[in-house]
Amino acid sequence: MLKKLVKKEAYLIPIYICLFFIPLFYFTLFANSFTQSKELLFRFVILFSLFAITLYTLYKKSFKVRSLFRNKIFLLLVAAAFIVFVANVFSPTPVIALFGTYTRGFGMITQLFLFIFVIYCAMAIEKKSAKKSLQILFVSGLIVALYAILQKAGLDPLFKNFDASIFVGRSFGSLGNPGYLGQFMMLILLVGGYLFASSKKRAVKTFYGLSIAVVLAALWFSQTRAAMLALTLCLLLLCVKHRKYIFNLIKKARRSWKVVFVVALVPVIIGIGIILQQDRFSLSEVGIRSMGSRLETWKGAISLIQNRPVLGYGAETFYVYAPEIITKKFLTLEENISLSIDRIHNEFLETVFSYGIFAGLIYLIFLFMLLKLFFKTKEPILVLFSILIVGNMIQNQFAFSDISISVFISFCIGGIIALQEKQKVKITSKGYSKYRHILVVVILIVFAFSFIHMLYKPFMSQLLYAKSKKNYNVSYEVAINAHKEAISYTPYYSKLWYDLIFVDPSSLERALYYLEKIEGETGNLLAWRGNFYSDSDPAGASEYYLKALEKNPYYPNWIRAYGDMLYKNGDYENALYLYKQYLEAVPDFWKWEESVYERSPEEQKSYRIFFKNVPDFWVTVERVLQIELLLGEKE
Repeated sequence: MLKKLVKKEAYLIPIYICLFFIPLFYFTLFANSFTQSKELLFRFVILFSLFAITLYTLYKKSFKVRSLFRNKIFLLLVAAAFIVFVANVFSPTPVIALFGTYTRGFGMITQLFLFIFVIYCAMAIEKKSAKKSLQILFVSGLIVALYAILQKAGLDPLFKNFDASIFVGRSFGSLGNPGYLGQFMMLILLVGGYLFASSKKRAVKTFYGLSIAVVLAALWFSQTRAAMLALTLCLLLLCVKHRKYIFNLIKKARRSWKVVFVVALVPVIIGIGIILQQDRFSLSEVGIRSMGSRLETWKGAISLIQNRPVLGYGAETFYVYAPEIITKKFLTLEENISLSIDRIHNEFLETVFSYGIFAGLIYLIFLFMLLKLFFKTKEPILVLFSILIVGNMIQNQFAFSDISISVFISFCIGGIIALQEKQKVKITSKGYSKYRHILVVVILIVFAFSFIHMLYKPFMSQLLYAKSKKNYNVSYEVAINAHKEAISYTPYYSKLWYDLIFVDPSSLERALYYLEKIEGETGNLLAWRGNFYSDSDPAGASEYYLKALEKNPYYPNWIRAYGDMLYKNGDYENALYLYKQYLEAVPDFWKWEESVYERSPEEQKSYRIFFKNVPDFWVTVERVLQIELLLGEKE
């Protein structure tokens, strides 16, 4: 019987694998143990599933597929896919748009796999299998939650060698980041609520009730504000939808409802009090600092959007242009002048920036259609799917998804389409049976090519990059050779070339050549070209520095690099001018040196963090004093 069941539901196995294993999976031998390992697992499952299904359908006389082109949401997705494709093709940096970044990898290739997964779910899912998939997903989320609680208790056997100091005690489970954990737990809570409400057996309800408490604890330990806000708004939406049911419960309770209300209100008030005592959730300057830096990022993103409003810049390209919009206020809030920004932390703005205003319009239409479905449908599982996607859109106005959450949401979108469109059409093999063997050869070639370039090469690159980093302080030769091997597998990632510049300065010229092909004439690249010519051609170097500063005259690193070049070449007067500009461009923490102990504990902490991030800052100040003495500007 089990064999028959497996054979009957074999087409669902890829969905089950993705939903269960991707949130749990990690690979310690990778440089990016979490994101890239999960992403490659996802690609592996989809690629092999497509290969197997394609071969199976070629030798099957006839088969039925769900008709999708009558579904409005599917048609909207097709339109969105077309816009994304055009934006990526015509991107100023098409290489980045295609492959994404080395640490996240959310370029057009990953987007294609997610789109295929949506279609696969839309074809495969039925109401019964949808609920089973949700149960599998919930169990996976529960395991993640349990491990997150262990982490909070100080027990972390799997990731004990992982540097989690930057998370300041926040749990990250098996997702590699507290933000991802919180967002994932928020969605799992909604799934748990649905499974609890739809269960009839008391023992099952008890299991889901206790599990929800565990997941809620994991959400709390992640301290993810965007997820908590999204959960609150989702619960409000559910209350609005089921208001009649809630009012009826209150009427039935009559006098006792007041007691219930008071009893429920007490822990809420206590919880709010506990939250407000913590810096991360308070309304103090510390508590709202990250919100302030996000506002600065959003302002900068809007200014960039105005330059390419129709086509956008392409997927995952924001990091290329981020230095052009960085302000002193942002650097002060982040307490770091070398911080790079690779995400806007607002899904709507990210969509418009990457793909243009038409993509933004489709995003809003999609949200409207989901809300309409949520309020109109009487099918509980469609209510769940729609609120999950809406909830994720809410939290992503302050954050962004990783691959685990993206797969989760793709499943929900496919599930909505599948449950809305039940009609299937029959397809026969008469039209292509004569060319079956030729098609098999073509499929094998396509599969082999995809496997090599989308799985094997990224896999080897991650292994070698991790080997390189491991050997930095052990064997310089091994580290350099491993790094160069990693580049040979994936030469289209700018991070690898920038890192090569730092570990092997002799490769600067070669690295700049490839970086220009990847990024174009960005401010960072122009500044590095200035560094390259600083010894051999100071005049030429100045031209590059000036071009970089035209893009952002207030970016401290470019100002200082230009000043250092002039100082080395004896142009002290202009170097002094640039150094003073640099001191005005950086946060004012350095001005507190003589009064730092008179400042608040938080200000003292900011002072220490700034100098930890910029350890050689006082070198510039000393040079200013030396030049002033040399030029006779100081008594």
